[in-house]
Amino acid sequence: MDKGGKMSLVAYFKMYSEKDSYLGGMMIVDERGIPLEFKYTDIINPSKLQKILYGDVLEKYLKEEVIMGNLVEKIENKPDIYFVDKLENQVLEKFVDVGVVVIRDSQNQALENIGEFQFIKENEAIIQIDERQSPVKAILEDNRGDELVNKIISLNLEGNIIEPFERVEEALRLICKGDL
Repeated sequence: MDKGGKMSLVAYFKMYSEKDSYLGGMMIVDERGIPLEFKYTDIINPSKLQKILYGDVLEKYLKEEVIMGNLVEKIENKPDIYFVDKLENQVLEKFVDVGVVVIRDSQNQALENIGEFQFIKENEAIIQIDERQSPVKAILEDNRGDELVNKIISLNLEGNIIEPFERVEEALRLICKGDL
């Protein structure tokens, strides 16, 4: 919960592709990593003509124009922040009015205290979330570094905040294969 007693919500966005199939998913979790909502798109199988016409921008088009906007519209629990696993997915910021942060594992030494952070580049920080793990690396939107780091810290997130990406990817993989 945040300092005002409201439950903190985090959205994890992931795009998945296998062969010629694409889909995206978004999982909303509370500060403990417990899922509250999971939405995903239908599997998209571009035609041969679409592949020719869109060429190298096909995946970018599907992600930005088809998948992201639809998922943001579908979710019912509005998150305090969105986490993405790839820099190119930070474009999600065009569809939402709260921060979008690329979050990754880091190899940095643990910082002394939970909630402690250090900027390692202008828009990149390491943040100590859990005492049992290395700090996470956060790549932040331009000109919002301090604001977003403080937002992440204020959410009082628990445990491994990278791991939910694995859950979303596994769910999307099962959906893509029809193994549900």
